[in-house]
Amino acid sequence: MSILQKNLLSSICLAGAFTLGTALNLETKSQVVPTPQAPLQQVPSLDTMQAPGEVLTEVSLYFGLAKPGGVVSETEWQAFLAREITPRFRDGLTVLDAYGQYLDHDGTLIRENTKLVILIYANSPEKEADVQAIVDTYKQAFHQESVLRTSSLIKAAF
Repeated sequence: MSILQKNLLSSICLAGAFTLGTALNLETKSQVVPTPQAPLQQVPSLDTMQAPGEVLTEVSLYFGLAKPGGVVSETEWQAFLAREITPRFRDGLTVLDAYGQYLDHDGTLIRENTKLVILIYANSPEKEADVQAIVDTYKQAFHQESVLRTSSLIKAAF
């Protein structure tokens, strides 16, 4: 392949990538935009902004039920829920039974039953502190390496 052919091929590839990227941006419902000071943020799309309701934070917490020497019992879970989560999120929450798996710090595949807690709230420093307190308390009480947390901005109407 000549240098001219290589340059032409490179130009075609770059133009194709630019065109594809532009087309994808036009089709995207929401975009993830990195900022130098903060982790990735979700930018609400025009569709989301025009939907009825208010912009709220949705947090999903994945609580693994395996613990050293056994599992977190339903009684232990209900007590934790009543003592740590419900008082902090009295307006409402959702708890789902789930099953998950992950690689632990040693690379061992761990499979376990899980409680998925979904919280929707108006974001504030106090609510963020409440979520972190729940995670920290669970990890300490049940000897967990981690609690998976996902967060996103949503538009909700009740």
